[in-house]
Amino acid sequence: MMGLTAFSAFIDDSLACHVHNNRFSVHTLAPGLHKFSARADGKKQKKNIQTVDINLKAGEKYYLVIDVVDRYFAGSISLIEVTYNTAKKMFVTLKEETDCGL
Repeated sequence: MMGLTAFSAFIDDSLACHVHNNRFSVHTLAPGLHKFSARADGKKQKKNIQTVDINLKAGEKYYLVIDVVDRYFAGSISLIEVTYNTAKKMFVTLKEETDCGL
């Protein structure tokens, strides 16, 4: 199976960024409930894809990781919310995706 090189990240069902391997993206959002998801291909959100719903608070920062599980014939992608301490360790090896490929 060929390794994945980019993911489409969605916020509130809209394409927010094409995030490549070993990259992260930063987004400023209004407070309130937002829906986050990711997929390995395509520019449109699928209806049956797992989402992470977070009620954002003003002035707070949130960190999500795209988790990829490789399987023999297919893989799965999910988002996991992580703490600042976990994200800080990951930032050491990551670069910011500044143009998001949009």
